[in-house]
Amino acid sequence: MQPKDNSGPEPTDELCMTCQWCTGSGFVQRSLLHVPGPDPFGGEGESAVRAGQCKHCRGSGVYDSELDPTLEHWRREAAEEGPQEDTTGAAGAD
Repeated sequence: MQPKDNSGPEPTDELCMTCQWCTGSGFVQRSLLHVPGPDPFGGEGESAVRAGQCKHCRGSGVYDSELDPTLEHWRREAAEEGPQEDTTGAAGAD
């Protein structure tokens, strides 16, 4: 038995770059809860739902990993620079 040729639509560049967290809108729903007083578990809470800018695509709706602030770019940048030299002199002070 041969597999069917109709496997669905082919992915395009536009579909692949659409932000998966906000589905291309640039906004995500944020739910907040406010409880007045010093004890956050002791009273009635008031919830609020707000629209906020997507933190992964920064509101553009198009995902680019270079712009994603949730990724740890500093790890890659540190690896590209190589090991850092100790300029304090504390390494050889025995």
